[in-house]
Amino acid sequence: MTLIFSFFTFCSSTTISLTQDNFESIKELANGKPILLEFWDPWCNHCAAFKPKYAELSNISKYSDKVIFTDTNCVENKKFCTKISTSGYPQVIYFDSSRDIYIEYDGIMDIPGIEFFIHKQINFPIHFLESNEELDEFRKNTNASSLFVLKIKKLNQSFFINSSAQNDEAENHENRTNLESGDNSEIDKILNIIKDVASLNRNKATNFVSIISNNDNDFGQNDNFSFFVYKSYNKTIKYEEDWSHDSIKDFVKKNIFPSLPPITGVIFEDFKSSKQLCAVYFLNSSSQYQKMLEIVEQMNSQIQFFYMNFDKSDYFCRFIGIKEKNLPQLLVIDVAREQWCFYQSEFNAESISNWIQNFNPKEAKWKGPGIGALADFYSTFFTIWATGGWPLAVVIICFIFLLCVVVFIIFDCYRIYKEENQYRKNV
Repeated sequence: MTLIFSFFTFCSSTTISLTQDNFESIKELANGKPILLEFWDPWCNHCAAFKPKYAELSNISKYSDKVIFTDTNCVENKKFCTKISTSGYPQVIYFDSSRDIYIEYDGIMDIPGIEFFIHKQINFPIHFLESNEELDEFRKNTNASSLFVLKIKKLNQSFFINSSAQNDEAENHENRTNLESGDNSEIDKILNIIKDVASLNRNKATNFVSIISNNDNDFGQNDNFSFFVYKSYNKTIKYEEDWSHDSIKDFVKKNIFPSLPPITGVIFEDFKSSKQLCAVYFLNSSSQYQKMLEIVEQMNSQIQFFYMNFDKSDYFCRFIGIKEKNLPQLLVIDVAREQWCFYQSEFNAESISNWIQNFNPKEAKWKGPGIGALADFYSTFFTIWATGGWPLAVVIICFIFLLCVVVFIIFDCYRIYKEENQYRKNV
């Protein structure tokens, strides 16, 4: 396995082997450029599957002069990996060397997902687009991400200075230049608010863009700019509140997740700390995703929906007890209590909506370790079972059963002994 990894590392001429010893020198070499860190383990099958994808990603020409790609063997550099707080392998982290900030990628480990992640970080906090066509193309690549769009009315004299241009292309470019430089105080104020809110959500599955628009339908009668969120390619919500920092922040927080995003470790931690319930849809095909997306978008649920690909989460599925033959399956999960409840009816909008709206945590038939006195034992048992150690789990159950039998026999013998002594005394 190690030889395979060495081969891939050697073949990828644009990937640098990163260690604790050469990290500082690579930071100097970067000279402010971002560094993409890949952490892997030689014994990890998922790492082996991801390695050629990462090598292919590092050879994409448009990133060659923008990002430095590195990889780290976390068996040989355990302290270094632990220092950066890696939570599992493989793991990709975007290191902003100019600000000394680490941004962990917590999405699907494939080229489109990571490429979108890199694209977002390079253009952080706001990506400026040139046209509605470019926005439309951008939206097609953001299915797993909420997209917040600030649209500014084209050729608005109160916003743009010297906007007379000879053709549309030059006109768009000049407007974009004015927008990026913040020549107008009103635009500058709104952009600063959006940038600040975007900074609070840098590692979330979301993106912020701005565009000069010539579509009057994007604006109200007296509006010079508007703010939208695209929850999916077919679902758009317009911001209708005042242009204050708190109102925009609340709007973003409310719509930070797309209609049906992938569940990730970071999201699980968020729900664990907030003690909120979430609904997770387990699937293994794009058709199942589209069907559930249509159902979710017809609902008005207080519970956030996510999806999990069975093929990429076999351990977690075994932990919960989901089998491929039973897919798709929908669960409500109480992350804080490590409990889950299965949906057991037809997969249509009406049935699922009724189940969610009438869901009562106190009456639900929960499964899982929970938080009781035996929670740690149950959690260990579920973990052993999920990691393929079911024979050991069976042995443990048999041992506990025999132990209970022995304890019962001892107590019963003691009871008989006491009764005989009492009988002899009475005689």
